[in-house]
Amino acid sequence: MSVINYLASIAENPAKASSSIFSERKVLAGAACFFLGSLSFFLWLYITGISYPFASGSILFVLVFTLVFIKFVMLVSLLHFLLEMTGASGTAAGLFAVMGANSLVWTFLIPFGLIIRFLSPGNFLPQLIVFFLVVLTYAGISVNAIKKNYHVPGWKTWLVVAIPFVLPVLVGFLFFFGLIFWAVSSIF
Repeated sequence: MSVINYLASIAENPAKASSSIFSERKVLAGAACFFLGSLSFFLWLYITGISYPFASGSILFVLVFTLVFIKFVMLVSLLHFLLEMTGASGTAAGLFAVMGANSLVWTFLIPFGLIIRFLSPGNFLPQLIVFFLVVLTYAGISVNAIKKNYHVPGWKTWLVVAIPFVLPVLVGFLFFFGLIFWAVSSIF
């Protein structure tokens, strides 16, 4: 079975596609799709001009790919753990392959980034809007794949997917307000 047929089977029936993960080694296909998604995100950083102050091309790509891969593996393991805690049954390898295939959504950043850069050069707000639309699309596709793979209701899936993203934001706010409290208390 080719990678394109596998991606089509994920779109049609993620549960069936992820159940055959070990017999046909689909984890590599998911990892390849994840690599393409990371490469697209890296190219989008260059298209928008975000990456210029940081580092050269190859160093920045290795840094972006490593950080995104670590985040991706941690996200998949946390999602699998949270779904197993709710009583849903599924495999972490199947979830890795399906979420890797969902990473192909990031390839939409490149054409939209080029179009926006051509139509409104120097304006970053449209790029940011497209980025958040792609993030929401990625979240929606991931929720749909998890819902079909683990057979859980939609609200529970959205909750499980939102927890890994909302929790760091809440910890960041608590840290920020703790720093403010510490600074104010050290002055007085």
